[in-house]
Amino acid sequence: MAKLQPARIQKTPLWNKKIYTLKTDALGFWKLNVETPVAGAPYFIQISDGDQVVLKNILIGEVWVCAGQSNMEMTLKGNSSPILNASEIILNADNPHLRLFRVSRAASLRPLRTLQGNWEESTSETARNFSALAFQYGQILQKKLKVPVGLILSATGGTLIEAWMSNNSLKDYSEVEIPKMLDPAQAVHKEPTTLFNGMIAPLIGYGIKGFLWFQGETNRHNPQQYEEYFPAMVSDWRVQWKLGNLPFYYVQIAPYDGKDKTRSGPRLREAQLNDMKRIPNTGYGFGN
Repeated sequence: MAKLQPARIQKTPLWNKKIYTLKTDALGFWKLNVETPVAGAPYFIQISDGDQVVLKNILIGEVWVCAGQSNMEMTLKGNSSPILNASEIILNADNPHLRLFRVSRAASLRPLRTLQGNWEESTSETARNFSALAFQYGQILQKKLKVPVGLILSATGGTLIEAWMSNNSLKDYSEVEIPKMLDPAQAVHKEPTTLFNGMIAPLIGYGIKGFLWFQGETNRHNPQQYEEYFPAMVSDWRVQWKLGNLPFYYVQIAPYDGKDKTRSGPRLREAQLNDMKRIPNTGYGFGN
């Protein structure tokens, strides 16, 4: 890869009109921490490297990362299984102070720095295609706190928790084999570390207030290991964000498949319950 000359960047948040100047790194990446005003909207930011860009309609408030597998991914419009009260929720979803961001699926064996996705205002159209669980949480939070709320959805159905864990968080678990390379013809999103690297790592550093998590069905046949993996993942995410003991709320998996004679579902739910005692500053709800 050719090495680029660092570019000079000027950034001016129009809430304080202070000019910040910095240089990009050799690959063109840059990061700047700025003082923000009280929660509210709308705000503007000017960015210039010689050509000026104005970012408009910026909100200042709370952002939450919502991650997991299909139960988190399930949209308000539903699929073969409808969502309770979905029609009413979608009809009343217009809210310019609630913003939605869906991370596009990406799998990688190394942490990525970029991702695909767009911030959208909550409307009947955008909400119907967004996570039903995450949307309703954000809607309640926004109305209760009366501040703007942003939701970042990073979810992929049918995935193991190991796929959402970093290399570092798996280093003590020799039974987990991290692949040396990925075969595009295979389900690469199910391999250990791939979704952390592709769909969580690019978010690290974003100013967030906490996490929502709904995952576990795909690990129901190894509940003892899950009971160890989950606290390790939570601890690692918190450490990597460097924002302290961020709240981590999760949903206990719902009972299903009554023909399962292994009792794997109840054992996984027990593991999730036990983890409540092991993970500080967390809480969980019941799936149904």
